[in-house]
Amino acid sequence: METSSESKNEVEKKFGKRLSLIIRVLVFLGAVALIYVNSERLISLYNHYFVNDHEELVTYLDQVERYNDDSDSIVKNVKLKLFRLSSEEYSSEIQKTKDQLQQLIDEAMKLKAPNGFENHKKSVLALLDQRMVVLVELDEARKVNLFDKLNASLNDLKQKQEFERASLEQAFMDSGIEYKELGDGSFRFWYKEHSGKEFKE
Repeated sequence: METSSESKNEVEKKFGKRLSLIIRVLVFLGAVALIYVNSERLISLYNHYFVNDHEELVTYLDQVERYNDDSDSIVKNVKLKLFRLSSEEYSSEIQKTKDQLQQLIDEAMKLKAPNGFENHKKSVLALLDQRMVVLVELDEARKVNLFDKLNASLNDLKQKQEFERASLEQAFMDSGIEYKELGDGSFRFWYKEHSGKEFKE
């Protein structure tokens, strides 16, 4: 009697182990099937939260760099012509330059800032607006041959450039983006395991 009860217990144990193994295999296969069925959704989520956000940030920074470089060149080029042209010719040159700068400002206003970079975008717009002020003051200075207001505007421009740079660093920090300032003044950043290109400010 005891042997038959012991062998019954052994059979139950073996059956329980096999049933447990079968359940584990079924759960594993179910998980694999679920992942396979939802793989497009998982890829889509990965792309949304990692790849697309990274691309949006890179696009934003590329555009900001272009607006910054182009607007800086516009102002520097027209400053070089300050005494090379007559007052009337210079006013005409300033007007063309203002039109170019206004186009950059309009584009920058439409630029979508990534999450955490909204304040940085405001500082970029303030910098571009200050460059417009400098153009107006250049024209006035050339007409009346007085440079106090122009010098004050150029000082304000320098401050806004420094503020925009600090605002970018703050945006990196607030967004948890690792970055490093390189010797040439550019930034290299790492975003969610993706290494960003160097970004010169």
